[in-house]
Amino acid sequence: MSDERLRIFRGQDKSFLIRVINTRTKDPYSLTGATLIQVIFEKEDRTKLVLSNVVKPAIKAQNEYQNVLFTALVAGAEGNGINLIFNGVDTLDTVVSAWNTANPSNGVEHNSTDGTLVLTSGSVQLINGYQSYTPVSVFGNPDIGKIQVTIAEKETYLLRTGIGKSFTTVIDKGDNPAGVRNVGTFEQKVDIKESYL
Repeated sequence: MSDERLRIFRGQDKSFLIRVINTRTKDPYSLTGATLIQVIFEKEDRTKLVLSNVVKPAIKAQNEYQNVLFTALVAGAEGNGINLIFNGVDTLDTVVSAWNTANPSNGVEHNSTDGTLVLTSGSVQLINGYQSYTPVSVFGNPDIGKIQVTIAEKETYLLRTGIGKSFTTVIDKGDNPAGVRNVGTFEQKVDIKESYL
């Protein structure tokens, strides 16, 4: 691994490359035949945040307003653009139906059993919708030993802050979980900071 220090800021998406080198030969570590690649960070609660080459499914945007949970109909980041405005007169179903009519490809639903409920004046913006993605992947030719890591903002909030924290890269070659396994572990230092300021 490179000696260059990685910096991650909590609350920011971060994408970076890891170059894996055989410590004995100083040659790139070939990722050909890698069945599972994990990048493991320490979380604030001292448990582990494990990112891997397993696809993370898309997540629907949600938010709560006056004890009613609103959820995008379609998973992905588009739902983050849903902003419902309540005027204190229109019913819950009226507001949701108006949004869905105006935005047929970006609809919303609610969990209330009473659609005639009138919420007080205000608004709710749906948040935390994410596209599906693969947090860890081989970058380019597997023989050059480069790994692309993508960590979403919601995950950076979980990380333990500090200078010189370590993260571990685990490369599993062979059948998983049965069969012959050849696991290589590599460590590198990282600075986890609260924000850019």
